Amino acid sequence: MFNFKKVTAVAAAFALSLSALAFAGCGGNNNASQGGGNAASTAAESDIYDGTWTLAGMIINGEDMSLDDYAAMVKAQSGQELPAESFQVSYTFGADGNGTLSMSGIETPFTYTSDGNKATVTVAGVDSVFTYDSAKGVIAITDPNTGYTAVYAK
Repeated sequence: MFNFKKVTAVAAAFALSLSALAFAGCGGNNNASQGGGNAASTAAESDIYDGTWTLAGMIINGEDMSLDDYAAMVKAQSGQELPAESFQVSYTFGADGNGTLSMSGIETPFTYTSDGNKATVTVAGVDSVFTYDSAKGVIAITDPNTGYTAVYAK
């Protein structure tokens, strides 16, 4: 039997986790964590991340899903429609270890460090780890609360 409450809770938790990450840096906190960058990254490592990565899909329970399919799944399972602006998320990584998270037109600065195919992004003191998949040419981040993975492409 299908559990609508569970699906609704999972979808809401995912949306909230993305929103929390996006808005965590909107306050007036002007601490050093927003300006440092990463001098330890090699040029080759930072080249992996340099540029703008836009939300392109999801991985749910090991299944690749387009954003349209993800929205349709949520609607079919919970009856809730996800607004199109929920998917307007991008990360712009600069070569200097600084970047900008853009979600629904709101921009928030971040810093990052990279080590091989991993990048740790820090927004307002909260760390999140992206992994670069060289075979697919994408970066991905998994929500620790839901297990859902957001996939970003250039």
